[in-house]
Amino acid sequence: MRLPLMSTPARPNHSRDRWILLLLALIILGTGFGLRDPWPSDEPRFALVAKLMVETGEWIIPHRGHEIYGDKPPFLFWLQGGLYWLLGSLRIAFLLPSLLSGLLVIALVYDLARRLWCHQTALLSAGMLLISIQFAFQMRAAQIDALLLGIMTFAAYGLLRHLLLGPAWGWYWAAWFAAGIGAITKGVGPLVLLLLVPYGIARWRTRGPLYRGAASNWRWWVGPLFLIAAAGIWLGPLSYSVLVEHDPAKLAYVHEIFYVQTARRYVDPTGHFEPWYYLIGAATMIWMPLTLALPWALGALKTRFARFDPRVCIPLVWIGMMFVFFSISPGKRDVYILPALPMFALALAPLLPGIVRQRGFQLLCFAVALTIAALLVLAALFGEFGDLKALMRLTESRSIDPWPLVGTIGVLGLIAVGLSGVRRGLLGFGGVFASVWIVYGLWGYPLLNDARSAKGVMQDVGRMIGPDAELALIGWKEQNLLQADRRVTEFGFKKPWPEQERLGHAWLISKPDRRWIFLQQPNLAQCFDASKAKKAGRANRRDWYLVNASAAKAACE
Repeated sequence: MRLPLMSTPARPNHSRDRWILLLLALIILGTGFGLRDPWPSDEPRFALVAKLMVETGEWIIPHRGHEIYGDKPPFLFWLQGGLYWLLGSLRIAFLLPSLLSGLLVIALVYDLARRLWCHQTALLSAGMLLISIQFAFQMRAAQIDALLLGIMTFAAYGLLRHLLLGPAWGWYWAAWFAAGIGAITKGVGPLVLLLLVPYGIARWRTRGPLYRGAASNWRWWVGPLFLIAAAGIWLGPLSYSVLVEHDPAKLAYVHEIFYVQTARRYVDPTGHFEPWYYLIGAATMIWMPLTLALPWALGALKTRFARFDPRVCIPLVWIGMMFVFFSISPGKRDVYILPALPMFALALAPLLPGIVRQRGFQLLCFAVALTIAALLVLAALFGEFGDLKALMRLTESRSIDPWPLVGTIGVLGLIAVGLSGVRRGLLGFGGVFASVWIVYGLWGYPLLNDARSAKGVMQDVGRMIGPDAELALIGWKEQNLLQADRRVTEFGFKKPWPEQERLGHAWLISKPDRRWIFLQQPNLAQCFDASKAKKAGRANRRDWYLVNASAAKAACE
């Protein structure tokens, strides 16, 4: 499929600015890359599934240990597994899709804003997106939502290139294909196609910049075929496997992922219950500094809505549809609205050059940045010298002393705010969060890694039992299986602990001279003597133990 080339070449200084923007994005999103292992809650699970795909050759149906993992479609696991196979390093492979996705989103928002308005507007839009709290936080994590953001933003870019700047049928079809890839990444991926709804309204209400190709043109109807083709990359082999083999476990997997984890999870969730307005409040906080511009933007947005400027109204109406869709469900998480953030930056783009010249906006950014930096310094002082119980519990639960790290970030933030001054408060805001992510990546990753990833405790386990011993896991977490230094035995992840203990007890006493079991203390009472257990270490706020045949009771109670 041939995509249209860029219509207007960038000037030399514009090209330089674009590369500087991408370099800053690489620094903010990539500092610390390769310095940590997967951290809970989702990262070890996804990395383990990807690693097992490479080791077993089963790429269609994901597995967690020997059990089928039916919570998510496989596209992220394919990328992580493919990169792991290619590069040979899980530390690199598990985070690389998120990093590349973040850089792609920044580049797409910049390019589309430049085409719709101008270079300065594009720099402000993409730059403010880059330092938005939720964006950097999610792009530095190896979760599905980071990859989904890149896929949905690419699809939105393709649609808007065609709908606002078209005809660009190549981009239109690419958008549908990306929506199909989004479907096999996370079920909500095709929601990006709802952009066609405000486009239809705009065709009726406005004479603004808009592609008005005839609805009867056959090219419009080719788009869904690209979606089906993309989704069929996984759904085709999955359907063949299920229909041919008639395996009850695979049929249960299909029911789990298409019904339990999609429809029922939306209508009848099991957690994350929040009021209907939760996502609005969350976005107000985590979309800063873009949301700080709203007091100065609302009047202009009202004017643009009155004449329905499609460049602003199409993204904003779609954002509203996303908020309504996710607010209807009783279960809400702030990450659900992440795909709307780049479109929010794009919708505000034409207003930002005027807003950043407002003294009140710069003062507000200065005040927020100063408050955040000051709170970090105060937290470090209380944690290091005070007796604040909540902060002390945080230190004890991680078995580390994080307060020098927190204090350093706070001090650097105060320096950034001081150097920027009130008249450049937005720059100070960016300086605070650049300090957060750079220092956290270079210092915080190595500091926290053993406590959060279970790598340290699993290395200690390997030394304690020796290289020739066999190891089994009971009541385990994904990071334990992922970080083990040898092939291990496990008795299921979702299986009840008492049943795991009985199976583990039988496994242990069958070869008492060389076998060990790794487990949590609450598991010890039924089949093992707690007084004969060896403490293996502490990780993820849990104490872990080793038992051998000497700790096994004659029979499980």
